[in-house]
Amino acid sequence: MNGFKTSRAMHRVAGLAVTTALAATGVFIAGSAPAQASSVCSGTQVDSASMTDINGSGAVGGTLYLYYNSSTGRNCAYATNATGARHSMTVWVSRCAPGTGQEWYNCQGSDSLIQGEDYDAGNYISYAGPANTLGSAAGVCVEAYGEIDYGNVVATANLGGHCG
Repeated sequence: MNGFKTSRAMHRVAGLAVTTALAATGVFIAGSAPAQASSVCSGTQVDSASMTDINGSGAVGGTLYLYYNSSTGRNCAYATNATGARHSMTVWVSRCAPGTGQEWYNCQGSDSLIQGEDYDAGNYISYAGPANTLGSAAGVCVEAYGEIDYGNVVATANLGGHCG
């Protein structure tokens, strides 16, 4: 798991481009068949970001979405694939440990302060996810990350600092 966390930290910036491309095209897919965005995560969408090329080319591979479900207190994330082809994708969401404070920087630097992490990784045509916080995220901060690797491009997005 440490290699995964190191890899995601190195690729966080690139994910914004993919999110923008998918949002612009209106493409939302679940599994290998098209689905409505609302069927992937329940609750209210709180943020989204384009997954962009970490090498700065501006290429967009899809969109990362973050939802909050007030009845369960959990967050849910998924990342869409705007390329139209099957590619390696990852999406994860994590929450700070209760009592770490209301600021994201209070827990992002230490894995011991991160709790309730969930992820989905694989080769997908439509989207990766959903990934849900394991346990309530009410009163703590959450972070979501999405990544798509297609050809010579790795595109990522990071949605951190959502505190409630």
